[in-house]
Amino acid sequence: MAARSQIRVAERIELAEPPERIWAFLQDIGAVADCISGAELWDHLESGAYTGKMRVELGPTAIDFVGELSLEISDELREGRLVAKGADRRGTKARSTVTYRIVTEGDASRCVLSVEGSVEVLGPLAPFARTGGQHLVKRMTRDFVENVAHVFGAEPDRSRRPAAEAGSRTNRFQRIVQALRRLFSRRPGAARQLDGSVR
Repeated sequence: MAARSQIRVAERIELAEPPERIWAFLQDIGAVADCISGAELWDHLESGAYTGKMRVELGPTAIDFVGELSLEISDELREGRLVAKGADRRGTKARSTVTYRIVTEGDASRCVLSVEGSVEVLGPLAPFARTGGQHLVKRMTRDFVENVAHVFGAEPDRSRRPAAEAGSRTNRFQRIVQALRRLFSRRPGAARQLDGSVR
């Protein structure tokens, strides 16, 4: 049976913008993709989904997941559901579901962007997802909410981040990269720069 790993994350950020303005921005799948580090949209399919690529970087190693991305929105709830699925060229499959909501908390001139996500990885890279995937996906989710904030000129609140987080994350990624190199060095023709697909 192929190895499998599932990761869940949640982030939120307060924005000094009316909820209507943030929600109008987040209904555009192109704008949403631009705020996701490593995401690239290609062709628009008849189903409404897009083909595309998601690049994930583990230290000096880059892995590309190629597949499809779709967005479902609810105006009533001010909620978007982004679903991405794809595979890398070595057989790892990934599926990601990200739900984001615009929440108001009394002041109509401000709102909160709440993001919840899950990533399921199946195949050769699943063990590495279990080892360091939580940090990686959390970082990508945090980058998304911060990129949205930057679009509207807001500065993200980093006060709740542990001071030691960056160092521990770097050490964990170094161990993952070393393990990836050992895995692919056993295969003829394996390059240092790995091209694949990620979600």
